[in-house]
Amino acid sequence: MNIINLITTVQWCLGILGLGLYGGIEQAEGWQILINAVLTLTVGITIWVLERVKEVLSNDTKKRKSNRSINKVFKVH
Repeated sequence: MNIINLITTVQWCLGILGLGLYGGIEQAEGWQILINAVLTLTVGITIWVLERVKEVLSNDTKKRKSNRSINKVFKVH
C-alpha cells in the first residue's frame, strides 16, 4: 500500500467522522454545539491539507519519472 492510498483512506475516515459530527449538532445542546462545529471545521481543514499533500507527492513522482531518462543519459546520481 503506497502513501497516496493511505492518505485517501485517512481522508475517507475523516469524512465519515465529519459527517457524524455534523449530524450530531442537531442533538447537541449548549457548548456541545460549538465543540461539534469546531471539530467539524478541523476535520474539513485536515482533509483539505491531506489533499494538498497528495498533489505534492503526485507531482514529485511525475517529476522524478520525467527526469529518469535524463539521469540515465548523463549518469547523474
